[in-house]
Amino acid sequence: MQSSWMESLREQWQSSHWVRIGFGVVVVLIWSEGLLRLGDLAALERKAATESVLKSQSEALAGDPQLWVERTLQAEAALKAWQPRLWPGQDRGLVEAQAQDALRALASKTGLNVRDIRVVQEVESTPKAAYSAVRLRATFDHTRAGTLALLSQLSEERPLLVVDRVALRLAAQPPQLELDLRAVIAVKGSGA
Repeated sequence: MQSSWMESLREQWQSSHWVRIGFGVVVVLIWSEGLLRLGDLAALERKAATESVLKSQSEALAGDPQLWVERTLQAEAALKAWQPRLWPGQDRGLVEAQAQDALRALASKTGLNVRDIRVVQEVESTPKAAYSAVRLRATFDHTRAGTLALLSQLSEERPLLVVDRVALRLAAQPPQLELDLRAVIAVKGSGA
């Protein structure tokens, strides 16, 4: 009985190419399913290995209190270095006026004609924040030498005016330079 079944299968295999194609399709499907399962298994192993490495790194950092002391000291040193470059925490309106005056003085020193300087947005700070900021938008008549000189002077100016955005409007007549600036204020009584 078994031999007749095998004979029948062998005859069908030799006579019909559709049987051979179907068998090949089944083998390819089983092989691709095996590859997909192996890929999923490898991805799970990689994820477990990554989690293990991250866990061991976090345990190593948490176990070294000296590292956190060093980071705290570095942060305090950076804050002390920036302290002289901050605007003093006086009346906010006074800081706005001083920042506008400083910007006008720098523009006249570098030879740029001031078109407009205005406070665009007052950045609200939380009640216990050590720092606050005033945002300004200034527009000047653009000359290449004047623009470069102004940007250079702004990087050296004390107290600091941080340039957030620079836009050149070359299609305007005369060409214009637009700056968004931020005056960072050290709030009084914050211990900073």
